[in-house]
Amino acid sequence: MLRFGLPALVVLALVAVALAAQGEDRGSPGRRVAPPDPEPPVATAPLTRAALVRGPDDLRAAARRLARLRGVRRTALVGRGTALVREVRARDGRLVQRVRGGFALALDVVAVEPHAWAAALPEAERAPVARLRRGEVLLSATAARLRGVGRGATLVLAAGGRLRVRGVVPDEVAHAAELLAHLRDRRVQARPRNVLALLRPASDLGERRLERVATDGEPTRARLLFDGDDAGEAQDGPARPAELKARFGEPAVALPYGEDWVMLDPGFLRRHIVTRRVPLLGAVTCHRRMIPPLRSAMTRLRRRGLGHLVDAAEYAGCYAPRRIQPSGTLSLHAWGLAVDLNAASNPVGGESNQDPRLVRAMERHGFYWGGDFPTVPDPMHFEFRGR
Repeated sequence: MLRFGLPALVVLALVAVALAAQGEDRGSPGRRVAPPDPEPPVATAPLTRAALVRGPDDLRAAARRLARLRGVRRTALVGRGTALVREVRARDGRLVQRVRGGFALALDVVAVEPHAWAAALPEAERAPVARLRRGEVLLSATAARLRGVGRGATLVLAAGGRLRVRGVVPDEVAHAAELLAHLRDRRVQARPRNVLALLRPASDLGERRLERVATDGEPTRARLLFDGDDAGEAQDGPARPAELKARFGEPAVALPYGEDWVMLDPGFLRRHIVTRRVPLLGAVTCHRRMIPPLRSAMTRLRRRGLGHLVDAAEYAGCYAPRRIQPSGTLSLHAWGLAVDLNAASNPVGGESNQDPRLVRAMERHGFYWGGDFPTVPDPMHFEFRGR
């Protein structure tokens, strides 16, 4: 299946470590002329205990149920969505990026209630978030480097209006999104998706208890993490758009922006998407930088007499310009950076029937297996991370 779910129950792993991976092929549409505005270093402090919980359809009811728990001191809604941007301007008004008419840059957004989100952060990082107002955004460190702008920059929106960049924060403060925005700011297309639960210091609430309360007893496949038990979780789940854009190029999207299938900038497709033949699979259409590792993985399987582990008839594709639901962010298939293998026997959300030797061969060549996604497993899915 050409989509995967984002982690639904995760800890706020708020260590001030920005994503270090920057690809040599930026590929962002438009031109850049302004260097990044300097930002003061951000101090770190011990992690605050908090949980981000994806509840049922009625998130407000889930928030009320969680708020009644003795160990929860506050709850707030958190949204996920997209800001469609046609221009990026530096603090002095100079044009940094512009996309052609009919297209926009789709920036991944986490929308929060500022004071509640700030309360979940280390003290040294709270002030810029708590002061966030409608019409303002905070850029993640990776997004700031990608665009070459910082505090005081302006994002000109495709639908009209502007967003002022209040500052730059570590990627973890922005929950690995490109922008952190105000939940009630209608300039960004972000709908509530999760409940933030701030836990009391002495709380002994466990993940199962919070899951049961949030979903009113309904079963859930999502997990809940606490206190940075897995600080790398954002990388262990589906990859984040800012990292993908920095390493593999940024596709502009055609307007109107489709709910499911979308159209990408033809220039991006010419630069990055190619059709090549690889062993075991035949012709594949993928990002050009994924072809060599995919070819190497398939060659390795064939040489070891393990070619039967890949059924060419169950190959379900690579490049497919679609959005992930319910978050609405672009799938890795839109970059041509994921392949679906043995799809019929490994449905999304189902039990894996992949041979561990196939999984190891793909991982050896830089692929991450969707069967390890922490929320809804996608055992057919292998996405290229290049690590």
